[in-house]
Amino acid sequence: MTKRKKTVVCLCAALGILAAAFVAYVLFFALSARALPGTKIGNVSVTGMTRAQICAELEKSAQTEKVTFSGEGIRQTQATLADMGYTLDARKTADLAFASGRSPIRYLTGLFTSDTTAPLLVADAEKTQRFADKIIVSTVKDRVREPAVSAVNGKFTVTEGKPGRGVDPQDIEAGARKLAAAQKSLSFPLQVKEINPQRQAQEFSRAANEANRLLSAEVRLRVGEDTISPTKEEKIPWVSINQKDVSFNRDKVKEWISAKTSEISHGSTKGVRAVDKDGVVIRIIKKAVPEVHVTNSDEVVKIIIEQLEKNNGATAEVKTKTGELQWEDRIIETSPDGKQLAYQPTAGEKWIDVNLSTFKMTAYEGTTVVRGPITVVTGTNRTPTAEGTFKIWHKTAKQDMRGTGPDGTPYLTKDVPWNMFFKGSYAIHGAPWWHSWGFQASHGCVNTPVPHAKWLYDWAPQGTTVVVHH
Repeated sequence: MTKRKKTVVCLCAALGILAAAFVAYVLFFALSARALPGTKIGNVSVTGMTRAQICAELEKSAQTEKVTFSGEGIRQTQATLADMGYTLDARKTADLAFASGRSPIRYLTGLFTSDTTAPLLVADAEKTQRFADKIIVSTVKDRVREPAVSAVNGKFTVTEGKPGRGVDPQDIEAGARKLAAAQKSLSFPLQVKEINPQRQAQEFSRAANEANRLLSAEVRLRVGEDTISPTKEEKIPWVSINQKDVSFNRDKVKEWISAKTSEISHGSTKGVRAVDKDGVVIRIIKKAVPEVHVTNSDEVVKIIIEQLEKNNGATAEVKTKTGELQWEDRIIETSPDGKQLAYQPTAGEKWIDVNLSTFKMTAYEGTTVVRGPITVVTGTNRTPTAEGTFKIWHKTAKQDMRGTGPDGTPYLTKDVPWNMFFKGSYAIHGAPWWHSWGFQASHGCVNTPVPHAKWLYDWAPQGTTVVVHH
């Protein structure tokens, strides 16, 4: 074989090898669905990576890598994309990278050139604005103010924006895009400067009107024959305004409904009855209260929210279940000598008998006398002592007594000891100013010798029954 033929054969063989290698290269990347050589997302090569691998790397860097902002008037802050109000759409970014690199010519040019896809970021403008406001140091004055919808005197109104000093959200965006492209932590300088509000006040008029419409929606919770409705002030937290979008805050609505239904629900209180030996009820010592609980609170929340979102008002019926009354029966005692007492006590019950006819006061436990009879001074005909069956509602060891006499003359008695109030200002108390007893002279109180008053004060707890009679 001549030298020329040998050269041609070698050249053909080399071309064949190259062709085979290129075909293998094309088949590998085409069949394995991997990014071609030269494919970059931002500053990072993703050559040979699958869509899933690219998505995983992008999501990882978005969650872990941070940009450090600093500068005059800036509080040094490290932030991820999410902190700045940005979300990296990894799936769409990967799709764009693959879509731009699958033409036949790219299989060849990819060996020598790069094809770069910018990471696709989705912005939350309101969150970015909050971040921009947060990283300014507190000493910066005359800050820019964005328009906003706020509640004033039970109505939503638009607050005008105002130019001032702040961080331009576009600078935050530049930092976010640089971080997304680098896919590694980095530093980014910021500065506080004069900027205008990012939005116009008129953009929020519709939101304010919609918020007021929702605020005026009538809500009724029906509980038996009663109806509970929230005030406008209570409904203000229900209205959620996100930028210019208005909706009901379901959690706040649920919070109010739960609070109202919890007011309806309560546990039981066991009552106490005085009964005779045959079980006949003589009187109620303590009223029984049945247990009540709401049975459909979750359903009420659902109904109210659904109706509010569809209409201008909402009504729901609160269903309750009432338990049975529970009683403790105490058998009344009869007097050992068979005498009729002014009060029928249960065994061991403490009570005080005040007889206005005899000016005698007696302390009992059940039907047993434990103190007295004590001779006392009671009210005059013009200022009589109140008659009836009462409970001691308040006690003081010492206090000033003041009032107005029947002739209109004011009086003041200082440091009256051992006071037990049984009806309004009527009290059993010590009277150190008297040296004889058994007549009418007080302004209506039961004046008692001080030693007896002290004993009664220590013996009788609040709630002790006092029976005043003729």
